[in-house]
Formats: sequence, C-alpha cells, structure tokens
Amino acid sequence: MELLVKKIWLNLRLIIKTFLIKLKIKTNKTMAITYAYPTVTPELQDLLLGTEIAAQGGEDAPRTRTFTVSSILDLIDPDRYTTAFNNSIAPQSIPAATLTYLTGSNISTNNIKAGTVVTWNISVSKTSAGSASPLFTVRFGTNGTTADATLLTFIAGAQTPILDEGLFTIRCIFRSIGSGTSAILAGDFTLVHDFANGGLSNSNSDYSFLLSSGFNSTTPNSILGITVNSGAAAAWTINQVDVKIENKG
Repeated sequence: MELLVKKIWLNLRLIIKTFLIKLKIKTNKTMAITYAYPTVTPELQDLLLGTEIAAQGGEDAPRTRTFTVSSILDLIDPDRYTTAFNNSIAPQSIPAATLTYLTGSNISTNNIKAGTVVTWNISVSKTSAGSASPLFTVRFGTNGTTADATLLTFIAGAQTPILDEGLFTIRCIFRSIGSGTSAILAGDFTLVHDFANGGLSNSNSDYSFLLSSGFNSTTPNSILGITVNSGAAAAWTINQVDVKIENKG
C-alpha cells in the first residue's frame, strides 16, 4: 500500500511539474514590440487590436478582438466635442461713430446645440480722442456683415480723452436652440485696460450680462460675429480679434 501511494505521489508531481512548465512557456511568450513596425497612414478597413467587454450581467470574460478603423469612427458623435476658431491677422482701424464689423470675429453656427459656448477676445488701442460709451453688438445671420440681426448689445463705460489699451471679452452660451423663437443666447461682457478709471472706460473695469430675445437658430450657414461703434471722435485700432466656439458634450 505504501508503495502504491508513493507511486501515485510521484506521478502527481510529474503532472504538476509538466503543467507548470507549459504554463511558463505560454505566459512568457514575447510580446510584439510595436515601435519596431513601420508607421503608415491608417485606412478605414485596417484593423485595431482591442478587448470586447461582456454585456452588463453577462458571464463571458473580456475577449481579445479586432476592430476596423471604420467601426471606431462610426461610434463618434461629431457634434459632441467640437471646437472651431477664427481670428484676424492684421490691425483694423475703426472710424469714429461708425458701425463696423470686426474682421476675424465671424464664426459658423452649423453645429451649435444647447450649451455651446462662443468666446471673443478683442484687443483695442485708443488715442486721446473720444469720450462716448462704445457699443459692442453680437450679430447673427448669413451675411457676416452689419446687415445681420442684433442679438445682444453691450454698452461699455464712457471713455475719457486719454491714451489707453485694453481687452474686451464677450462670452456667450446658447441656453437653447431651435426654430421660431426657441433659441436663447446668454452673454457676458468684460473689459480690462491699462489706465485706471480712464481711457477706454471711466471705471477700472467693466462687466455686464445680457439675455437675448428668442430667435431662430436653424437657418443653414448662419454666422455669429461682432460689430462695434467706438463713439463720436474716438480713434480706435483693433489690434487683434480671436473667436472660439465649443461643444463640450
């Protein structure tokens, strides 16, 4: 009996040893060194290596699978996370008391949705002329000109006849979109400038908040942009303009 037990134990040790050797060979296989392969431009039918996760409550373990580039792209909502930009590339002189559309301020609204954010940064220099309150207007339409409809008009503080430079920022959020009068745009307006309590404004800084009336945001190829009226006798130069429109999911 003792001899039989010893023989069974020896056979069992041999089986376990053989299993461990095979497991070591299997787990120690050399993985592919990805950077050693040439880089190419992917095409829609190319394959990517990934893991398929079982449905919630399913019993299957995660499994290694291949996916086409095309199948990955099909899962992406192009309007969920998008950002677009525009900007000026040269200074723009603003005639006194003249409604002027700012070059580089126009941005397409083709992919807007509730929650879309639009931000303009407008760098301005003024001479010692002019003491009126300038007007900044957010416009919406298909022209990209002063003919487009007014959504919001911000009135800055009264200027003083002093040299100054500053940055006007207008930040708008679509609270809703749609046809008829469904769309609502909320906006705030800020100014920071060099000369305290003078120059571009008789206050150290300006802030205001406005809410648009309802409008139709569904017109194809519509544009948002900014017009400015610097006021009587004011001599302004727009140093640069940039605008960004964002959908954040």
